[in-house]
Amino acid sequence: MKYFVTGATGFIGNNIVRELLKEKDAEVIALARNKNDISLQGLDITIVQGDITDVELLDRIVEEGMIIIHVAGIVALDNKNYDRVMRVNFEATKDLVDIAIKNKINKFVYVSSVEALYKEKNSVSTEPTAFYPDKIKMVYGKSKALASSYVYE
Repeated sequence: MKYFVTGATGFIGNNIVRELLKEKDAEVIALARNKNDISLQGLDITIVQGDITDVELLDRIVEEGMIIIHVAGIVALDNKNYDRVMRVNFEATKDLVDIAIKNKINKFVYVSSVEALYKEKNSVSTEPTAFYPDKIKMVYGKSKALASSYVYE
């Protein structure tokens, strides 16, 4: 099986890559900002150096029949880099979903965040049925809510 993993140098993405390699005949393409990142060294994978916001690069990588596992994102604890966080977390996710649809990808795994969920104070989180990005004040949660909503549509 052929996999395309974004965010492959991050904690979650790197562990996903390593688990996939336990499968017989797994072919993993990993997107990394730095091709020489130590976390990917020694792994039997194809590393593509680039940025998740590079639509042309994503379009060249994605092909029919592969499974996309989209983990790439920016965690932001404030709103200082609002535009960059929105570009990476929401717009790049939207672009990747559109490319996946165009290439008839049947399996798209998206890793979001609990911050994408709007919840009243003292409420218990449950499996989401809708996202409310307009009610979320911080850019990280808002961007993840927008992306999650787009993925679910």
